[in-house]
Amino acid sequence: MRMGLTGAVLATALLMAGTAAAAEAAGCDAGDKKPRAMKLMSGDMVADMTLQMVLPLALEDEALASERIVALPRDCARGSFELAGKTFSAFGSKAASPVRWAASDGGATIVYLIALDYDMRGLNPGYKAKGWMLVVQQGDTAEIVRAYKTIPNDTALLAEFQAALAGRFPPVVGYDRKTKSINIYIAGR
Repeated sequence: MRMGLTGAVLATALLMAGTAAAAEAAGCDAGDKKPRAMKLMSGDMVADMTLQMVLPLALEDEALASERIVALPRDCARGSFELAGKTFSAFGSKAASPVRWAASDGGATIVYLIALDYDMRGLNPGYKAKGWMLVVQQGDTAEIVRAYKTIPNDTALLAEFQAALAGRFPPVVGYDRKTKSINIYIAGR
């Protein structure tokens, strides 16, 4: 009996490891178990406004139009969460842009994670050279609300997506894809 149970546990562990390895090989990377948010605003008004003018450049890519993101293949399922009576499902892999995204069926608001390629160390030596930006987008209007040093793992990602959609992160900068205008948010002191 004990030998059979040990064999079943071992087989299950090997199956799970094989599934994880297959998912990793397919580009379904796991993400970081302990992701750290990056502080985007330094408190230096000139540096912060410069950053707010530069960050939206990453949102100009036509591949980030809401309808294109929602039409992406639903590879690498990351899980789902409930918010305001809607179920949001998350997808994505390191090879895609955005690397992670979530939407609800028929919902107009999406949330996604894209590469932050701007080297912010010139504005503040404490910044990291690269990272990942969290964006909430409704139609043509996008808001960058948070940044990370690494891609969060699925558990952390779903919690961060849900918090962003619920408005728990104040926007840093907004961008209108249609008019190409930027909305700079000033944090209260």
